Amino acid sequence: MIELLEVKKSCNKALKEAFPKLKIYGTDVREGMDLPSFYTEIVPYTLNYESINLVRQKCGYKITLLEKTPNEEFQLSVFEKIRKVFHLKIKIKEKLVTVSSVEFDYIGTENNIFQITARFEWYDTIAEPKDEETAKELVMRGVENE
Repeated sequence: MIELLEVKKSCNKALKEAFPKLKIYGTDVREGMDLPSFYTEIVPYTLNYESINLVRQKCGYKITLLEKTPNEEFQLSVFEKIRKVFHLKIKIKEKLVTVSSVEFDYIGTENNIFQITARFEWYDTIAEPKDEETAKELVMRGVENE
């Protein structure tokens, strides 16, 4: 089963490959950040049990662009590059996960902090493998064995 930490690691790796010069920070860093840089976080949306063996998960990967001075041209160029990185599918733990959308918004008290959200959706098997012996012979009554 894909865990949220694996989603974040894979997304941060893809982001770092696209923007090797920008640092990526997480929720554990509050000050002393180099600018411009990214602040990333995972937001779980839903975990639906479809059956006893199948679960459907949805989450968001939020990328906040931290800048000294907001620059719309730079922000939109970052968005276009990120949209290409998270186009249709992303590989997470040997599995291709569907990217359902990539969108942006402005947050903060002055609505001048650029934030991008990539939304993911996937199905996982949750059945535990059983250590049971496999049948070696099947005997059916009323049928002759050849």
